[in-house]
Amino acid sequence: MDKSRIEQILEKCTPDEKIRVTTYYNAGIEKLREYQADKSATALRDLEAADAALARLVSEIEARIYPADPPLKNLTAACQDLQAAGWKIKKTKIYQDAKSGMLRVQPDRTVLRADLDSYVLRAGLEKTAAADTGGKIEAGQAEKLELENQKLRRQVEKLEWELARDKAT
Repeated sequence: MDKSRIEQILEKCTPDEKIRVTTYYNAGIEKLREYQADKSATALRDLEAADAALARLVSEIEARIYPADPPLKNLTAACQDLQAAGWKIKKTKIYQDAKSGMLRVQPDRTVLRADLDSYVLRAGLEKTAAADTGGKIEAGQAEKLELENQKLRRQVEKLEWELARDKAT
């Protein structure tokens, strides 16, 4: 594992993550020393396991710190994003939940999409009625729309007939 890569992560991760990364890194160093002293297959497996654990942890933290999706600019943008996706949320609620720690906000006040997704689950947000239908309309609504369409067609036919009559005279 490249030490400069770990140092970059340590600058941006949480205190708990710093402890875990440091511990995993030190375990890898210790296993390397054990393998240098005793070149057994068991010592090699232990070294490889320690390196793999560190690599997994670093990858997880990097995925969080450097997400594929750009973070949302602030809590207002996060609220708008949730509303656009059909979630029932108000700006005051999202600010209160961020203050209480339910929604994680980065030190630069941005909101990661992964944090927003987990917030939706933790907060138990509900979809709005329009979003719940998924674009489908109920039978009653479909019947009403069909009747309105028939009425409009008849009005158009009547207007066309009156126009033709007026032109003929």
